Amino acid sequence: AFGAMWVVNTGRINGVVAGPGTVSRIDPVTNTVSATITVGSVPFGITAVRDRIWVANFGSNTASVLDPGTNQVVGEAGTGIGPWSLAFDGVGVWVTNRSAGSAWRIDPLSFVPTQKIQLLPATSSAIGGPVDAVFDGTNVWVATGENGNSVVRIDPKSALPTATIPISNYPHGIASDGHNVWVTEYSAGGVAEISVG
Repeated sequence: AFGAMWVVNTGRINGVVAGPGTVSRIDPVTNTVSATITVGSVPFGITAVRDRIWVANFGSNTASVLDPGTNQVVGEAGTGIGPWSLAFDGVGVWVTNRSAGSAWRIDPLSFVPTQKIQLLPATSSAIGGPVDAVFDGTNVWVATGENGNSVVRIDPKSALPTATIPISNYPHGIASDGHNVWVTEYSAGGVAEISVG
């Protein structure tokens, strides 16, 4: 996005936080880091949202908003506990909150949550809640991790779940090819395809 590759650096060494979370901007022509931007604690998810880059900070329960024109943090949005992944539906920014078992939709201008959806009971989502999310042009899809073993389809117009598709073996990564949705099965080393129709 914006003529560059953007990479999060969690600041963790052997699972222990040893430094600040950062985002590296990489020039794809020279293959060099052109900027390093300090964000929140333990950043994971990153996505382009209009003219900004958003970063989910798992350790600080926030999302940092970066201006790619200046390589500076220009805003911060509060999230649920343990934000993991981000997806932009053209209107709002969806963030999966792994430790809270929820997905929030945040207004990209005010940074205020406009919808909050509980995907898993709080008692079962402390360490294994929702992970990756993707917008396929019509719906938002969320992989619910090892405690959910499913993919939830969310209608962004109503901001309500419209389907739950069982996926065994810890659904984690998720992507759309423009037609169907693909989900990695983390504990089985496989990939499942969901036919969207």
